[in-house]
Amino acid sequence: MRHLAFFISIFFGVGLFAQPNTSKGFLSVNNIIGAREAGLSGIARAINDNDLSIALNNPSMLSEDLVGEAVFTINPWFNGVKSGNAAYALQYKKIFFVPAISFFNFGEFEGTDNLGNSTNTFSVRDLQLSVGAGYIINERLRVGATYKYVSSKYDTENASFMGLDMVASLVNDEKLFAMTVGLENVGLVVKQFDGNDQSLPSNLYLSVSKKLANAPFRFYVTLDQLTNWNNVPEGLDNQSDNIFGDEEAEPSIGFGKKLFFHTKLATELVITKNFHVRVGYNYQRREELKLLEKPGMSGFTYGFEFKVNRFRFAYARARYHQAFANNYFTISTNINKFK
Repeated sequence: MRHLAFFISIFFGVGLFAQPNTSKGFLSVNNIIGAREAGLSGIARAINDNDLSIALNNPSMLSEDLVGEAVFTINPWFNGVKSGNAAYALQYKKIFFVPAISFFNFGEFEGTDNLGNSTNTFSVRDLQLSVGAGYIINERLRVGATYKYVSSKYDTENASFMGLDMVASLVNDEKLFAMTVGLENVGLVVKQFDGNDQSLPSNLYLSVSKKLANAPFRFYVTLDQLTNWNNVPEGLDNQSDNIFGDEEAEPSIGFGKKLFFHTKLATELVITKNFHVRVGYNYQRREELKLLEKPGMSGFTYGFEFKVNRFRFAYARARYHQAFANNYFTISTNINKFK
């Protein structure tokens, strides 16, 4: 336990110097990696059950059982916008690796001059190349890191950055418990867009999972964006309890509500080893995107996963607001088992 306390102190110490998540660029790096994570409120990292889509964001969960595993995710958004990734796990001596490629294609746009005349058609996309590495220190403590290079191309403008993610995980299989602390996107901007001063969207998070011993439920709690405690959206941070709208009234956002803006909750129903059902709740997303008159299911996520022969299929649906919900599709298999 003292080893984990040491790693947590390192992460939180480095996190104090990380840039808050206020960047207006490179936001595609925060896109959800796979359908499982999407169905579990959008971020759930403390999972140790040989799922490569989770190990992409948390390479400390890489193990010998994942060697040869390949995973593919496609995420169609709307009007031609789509994202996805592909990854493969391998091993060299005692270190496990997961090279991956991810993309976010924002579609085609019509260019115009300052008079509104059509000039050209251009595309907007982000491309990320990454290599994650994981090492098992002992049966309970694991560490990992991911190097990533992200390139953004918006018409004739280009920008790029190199970043590093660092994670440490505590796994107790006897207690059916796992905890991960991670720091994402620590690095430097290699090239800025002209006229822009961008910083990296760094994120410090703590993720915990616990499965009940005598019931088919696993619960998840994640605290993220801990480098930016005041992440309450503009307009909500100065709401007044005064029914007359007194502009001089004190802000009504207290510690509890700010904490909820950092908290993501999820539950997984493990019906069998080969069939799972998931549901999650993202309070921050709900508060940012809901319609006041009809909030509906904004901020809720759900999904399922099943295995057929050597293939695992996962699907998730994330409700952003009344007008739009996002779908995620992930398929994985172990190529070594075909030999």
